[in-house]
Amino acid sequence: MAPEERYVTKIPSMAALWHRVCDVDHNPTQIPPTMPDQNSRPGYYRAAGLPASLLAILLIAGGCGSSKNLAAIEQANDSITDARVAVRQADQRGARELSPMELRAAEQKLEAADIAVKRGELDYALMLADEAEVDAELAEISALSARSSNALKEIRASIKTMREEIQRLQKK
Repeated sequence: MAPEERYVTKIPSMAALWHRVCDVDHNPTQIPPTMPDQNSRPGYYRAAGLPASLLAILLIAGGCGSSKNLAAIEQANDSITDARVAVRQADQRGARELSPMELRAAEQKLEAADIAVKRGELDYALMLADEAEVDAELAEISALSARSSNALKEIRASIKTMREEIQRLQKK
């Protein structure tokens, strides 16, 4: 065989391509040629009988879908992590005692977001995680507001007691 003929391939049929893709009757020691085919236009390479440009397009298109999916999973997981931090922070600031309904709503949405990720419903999981974070922030703010209201009541009660004491001392 002449050195030039070693790189020349014939375009196989679809069935032959399918057999190569599925590894049917595949000889692992035989490497498909990747040198330019003498019968094709310049710039075209043959690998398993397909032009390299078509192979590149297929590889890029196949990879884009999976990278988008990975990015969506990562975004959903980041949102769930942010919501968990918000729930933990609200709990540490007294939301479990002072605004339990809002905190429980955040926890339930966080659990539902985890389930949605496992089911592959990433958009729904992202929405639930964002809602859980907002509910946790509401619980935290409600707890802080309730704590401030209680402190204000105590201060007003102290002021009232001081006024009464001052009036009692002035009457003497």
